[in-house]
Amino acid sequence: AYFALANISQYLKPGQSDVEFCEQMAEKVGVACVPGTSFFRENVNDIVRLHFAKKDETLYEALNRLGDIRKKLG
Repeated sequence: AYFALANISQYLKPGQSDVEFCEQMAEKVGVACVPGTSFFRENVNDIVRLHFAKKDETLYEALNRLGDIRKKLG
């Protein structure tokens, strides 16, 4: 499997958890990710995991959706 961890601190709103961020990503951007707090004992709230074992077309579509993430998450 292919995974990447991404730091989302620049996209988090004050007080927002990584779980809430992931919910917004799925709802508003159409890209799913897993909160980092699912993987660490420490209180790591600014990391998400993305999965890349997908068809090229799916990955390109995800990139297109992520292109204006700031606007979508506004």
